[in-house]
Amino acid sequence: MTELNDDAWECAACGYHLASPLLDDLTHVAWHEAGHAVMRWRLGTPPGAICLHPDGSGFSAPATPWQVIETHDLLLITLAGIASEVGGRLGQLNLETSKADDLDAARALLTPAYRAARFAPRRLTQQQALRQYYDEACTLWWQDFDLVEAVAEALLDARVLSAADLCAILPATGAKDA
Repeated sequence: MTELNDDAWECAACGYHLASPLLDDLTHVAWHEAGHAVMRWRLGTPPGAICLHPDGSGFSAPATPWQVIETHDLLLITLAGIASEVGGRLGQLNLETSKADDLDAARALLTPAYRAARFAPRRLTQQQALRQYYDEACTLWWQDFDLVEAVAEALLDARVLSAADLCAILPATGAKDA
């Protein structure tokens, strides 16, 4: 179980967030939210509902509370939305200019204690660790590209996908369970 200040994750980790201001249309938001949902599925954590709002924001309602998800998986789920925005391009995480809620949440997870335990004996800075997790999220994103695309297209058509809708699109078990 992850120990984390509830306030740090109230918005981003639990899905109660607006899309990044870097996203300029609903297509990008749909891909962003689809990235989160498919990564949850991949890691064996059931995705909840996702939706698009006409104002250009998106919303993910997780089916599993973040408190019971391992930090490693939370980081991948969080960064999968950003990876999806840039088409899974490795090395495209701009830590200096991004103001995304997801990036702030990932930073909150990467405490010095977590980095010391996870990356010992190598010491990684927060930025190095973020880049490492982001690149891992991108690699996994490419493995599930067809699913991300299917979820994004369905979300664009329906504007809201329930957990049941997502289960109809995604295979019965996540990749971690297969």
